[in-house]
Amino acid sequence: MSERMVVAFRPEFASLGRPCENALAGKMTSIIYSGDLVRLHVELPNGDVIVVKRSLRLYKPIPNARE
Repeated sequence: MSERMVVAFRPEFASLGRPCENALAGKMTSIIYSGDLVRLHVELPNGDVIVVKRSLRLYKPIPNARE
């Protein structure tokens, strides 16, 4: 059964990794560095784009957008 829903999340708490439960599939399309903060643009299968924020102090390494 498939239902439409709205998902809200805090971009600074999002993480990137392998597919698992409670996860969204997507493709990283760009990385924007701004001081010690990086914004990762992730395109979802439906074409929507979400932005994941990460502190470079807390998370290393940042994945390559081409992978």
